[in-house]
Amino acid sequence: MWELKKYLVAGNAEEKIAPYLQQVRQSIVTRVFIVRLVKYLQNRSCKKYISLEAIEAGYALYRQPPLNRSELLTILIELSSPLTGYLGRYVTTQPKSYYFYHLHDLPTPEECKPKPSPEQIV
Repeated sequence: MWELKKYLVAGNAEEKIAPYLQQVRQSIVTRVFIVRLVKYLQNRSCKKYISLEAIEAGYALYRQPPLNRSELLTILIELSSPLTGYLGRYVTTQPKSYYFYHLHDLPTPEECKPKPSPEQIV
């Protein structure tokens, strides 16, 4: 919300807010892709946990521009937080390594659009 407040300017609010909405949409699409990538890697490898390195390689292979390691790790930690719960996380201490696993799919913005009621269809 704080970021959105910067774009709310009297008069040209719609023109100013469009780039922000595009940025938010791209952020959601990136997160949807990461959740699907973890699910895909988990199914392909038959392993319960997928390493950060494998996710990083898969992301670099399929998406442009690639995220750097810290950006990807930040998003993965966000997606595996108890508040979101799309991924699970396992961390080893010696050496410190991150592993992730799929829990739930993240719906795309198109999937979140309200469905028309029967009255609207007729």
